Amino acid sequence: MKDDNQDELRIVLRNFDKGVLVRDPVKGRVEFIRWENVISIGRIAVATQNVPLSCYWLGLGCGEVVTP
Repeated sequence: MKDDNQDELRIVLRNFDKGVLVRDPVKGRVEFIRWENVISIGRIAVATQNVPLSCYWLGLGCGEVVTP
C-alpha cells in the first residue's frame, strides 16, 4: 500500500472496479482499499512444512499438525 511504511499480511477476498476487499488477519478486520493506494499484490510463495494454509490465510488451524 502506498501509505504504509511496512509490508503487512493481507488476504485478498475479492477485487472490484474501484479497489480490492482484503482481510487483515493480525487485526481481525476486513478493509476495502482503492486501486490508487495499491502498489502490488503478491502471495505466499513458500508454506512452512506441516502448517496448513488456513493458518496463513485465516489464522485458523495454526496449532494443528498436518501429516501427509
